[in-house]
Amino acid sequence: MNIVIVSVHGRGDWLAFELSRMGYSVILVELDSELNFTSEDIEGPFGVFKTRLLESFADRLENESPLLHVDNGFTIWLKDSIYEFRGPLSKFQFSKIDKDVIGYLNNPSNISADFDKSWLAHLSCQLSSTVFKNNADCLDCGLPMPVFSPFYYRLTARRNSFDFKNKLKSLGVTIYNSIDDFSTSSNTVNIRDLAFEYKNLIWMLTSFETDYFLPKLRKKIFEEVITPVWYWVRYNISFSSQIFDALPSHFVNINDIYLPWSHENLMILQKTMTNNHMNCWLRLPSSYDDDKYKQQSLNIKQILKSKTNDDIQVVSFPQKQDI
Repeated sequence: MNIVIVSVHGRGDWLAFELSRMGYSVILVELDSELNFTSEDIEGPFGVFKTRLLESFADRLENESPLLHVDNGFTIWLKDSIYEFRGPLSKFQFSKIDKDVIGYLNNPSNISADFDKSWLAHLSCQLSSTVFKNNADCLDCGLPMPVFSPFYYRLTARRNSFDFKNKLKSLGVTIYNSIDDFSTSSNTVNIRDLAFEYKNLIWMLTSFETDYFLPKLRKKIFEEVITPVWYWVRYNISFSSQIFDALPSHFVNINDIYLPWSHENLMILQKTMTNNHMNCWLRLPSSYDDDKYKQQSLNIKQILKSKTNDDIQVVSFPQKQDI
């Protein structure tokens, strides 16, 4: 009997691959997205720690787009200092971190240090979470990122999901781009006037996405729609070549560790395939419009200019989407 996976943006690809390799009959419903999301918008700014990945999932990422190693590791640029967790000065920098915090990051447990000493532990939990909380409450957000481990990111303009879909088909995975209906009482799905029995139905869309893509089916799965309060949005900015070459390929910029980790106070920057250009990601309220995006760009320029003394240019603004 079939396992049916309903997915968007390639989320179900790896799971379909693994289940098929294990001998299951898999139907993958990969919904056509009518939204103009770029590969960068789908990927996000967070990078990859391979220590948290199954080997097969890392292989899948590499198949789409090569994982690029950040020589100095995960990097945080504060107002008055820089933390490079794999760089030549990392051992010296670790000496400035509370031992309880280092212990927590290596093996999460209770931590008693005050926030001014434990902020790094809170940040590592916040950045790996889908929940946004006050800075000092972030230990409740989930596991911390393994910041001492090798760190990678992807240039997603090279993302190639088409080849992976072909690999799925070669394993016998049946792929559709729409679903008409399903029944949990009879364990059937209806696709293009065909009915398939299923053993398991795996739904990889949020309530918000389901309501957008499949509004007629939403109430069958979710009682209500949970609307995001915050979005990670992407600006593209440029630097002079002299400054750009000296910047890490990926870093988190924090202006003040005590202010909320949102807006221009926390920015994630990542180099792109275009010389002197970086993507700059911010967490902003979902209610923001184009005027507020433009105002935010001035704040970005002001903070980065104060750190680099460079003439920062905002090349492009976030794409406002209905989802």
